[in-house]
Amino acid sequence: MISGVQSASAKIDAINGLRGLAALMVIYFHSLFPVILQQTGFDWIIRHGWMGVNLFFMLSGFVLYRPYFTGQRSFNRRRDIWVFYKHRFLRLYPLFAFNLLVCLLLMGPVTAERLHAFFIALFALSGFSLQHLLPPLNPVLWSLAVEIWFSVLFPFIVVAIGRYGFKKVFILGLALALLTRIAGMFFANPNVNISILRDSLPGRLDDFLVGMLMVRLYYQQAYFSKLSGKQVGSIALLSAVFLLTAFIGWDFTIRGNYTWYSLPLLNNCIQLGFAGILVLSLKEHSLLNRLFRTWVLQVAGLMCYSLYIWHYLFTASFQLPLPFLVNYLLYLLAVVSLGAFTYRYLEFGHIKDTKALFLLRHKIT
Repeated sequence: MISGVQSASAKIDAINGLRGLAALMVIYFHSLFPVILQQTGFDWIIRHGWMGVNLFFMLSGFVLYRPYFTGQRSFNRRRDIWVFYKHRFLRLYPLFAFNLLVCLLLMGPVTAERLHAFFIALFALSGFSLQHLLPPLNPVLWSLAVEIWFSVLFPFIVVAIGRYGFKKVFILGLALALLTRIAGMFFANPNVNISILRDSLPGRLDDFLVGMLMVRLYYQQAYFSKLSGKQVGSIALLSAVFLLTAFIGWDFTIRGNYTWYSLPLLNNCIQLGFAGILVLSLKEHSLLNRLFRTWVLQVAGLMCYSLYIWHYLFTASFQLPLPFLVNYLLYLLAVVSLGAFTYRYLEFGHIKDTKALFLLRHKIT
């Protein structure tokens, strides 16, 4: 099954770097872009850092599916499913619950309304309510709810792949996602950027599935290692075209110029663009491979969960009577400091070697 492009048990450094890119894109969107828009009034093409969430979903599909495709893990027994659920719960929920608790107790009065919002978000039910679609306590947690529900569904996807084949499951998932996004066009949305159907798990399922497809290309076909220089250039060009199409398409969407069939397809443009970047990043010794293996992006990727979950809460906190650059550096310092703390002690408190966690010594195993 595996063509030996890289040991199935070895960590893929570029994936960490891509996670770092996704985290930085979202942080830029919520913290720096609003300032640029306020100062210049210009927002064409540069407003789309939120697409880092799409990249996060694709990378989640890649990372979760990888050990099951390579045979390191399986769902052959019912117990395997419960072990997977236990692992995902311990990976996601301590920081998720802690963040919600901090938001409830420290970011405003503890009212009945906020307590209700706390429990809706805690049980990942925000995607089922227009009122809580963007969780009031911390709006970025909407994507964590999608991630949690994908984790619930994931074992059944893997079992279905084993029974019916990847191709059938992949096509069915793509069709379901596209039809869900089209259906979402006929429901009124309080925010053009997010929809209760378009951004539900069914509507975003193809993001995860494309990440899973990348695993198969990487291992089964050894596709990435066979690319010629000309093919690399072609993929880079196509990725840029697809992402630029998505950027411009969303720019028109925000201005109210879209149709029921064009907007749902923009997700697919984003997927194709990021898929190309993923291919080029996983090709050994390529320019993007070297970029995403740099220490800064790798550490940002390792810390991405903590950085993502805290960054939005600080966006309005540093409006001090100081130059903008000083304010922004203080903002980044706060996000990185708190992110590093929860990454170290909440996400990986069971690992004693702090230097290894921050890639200052040997790599984490």
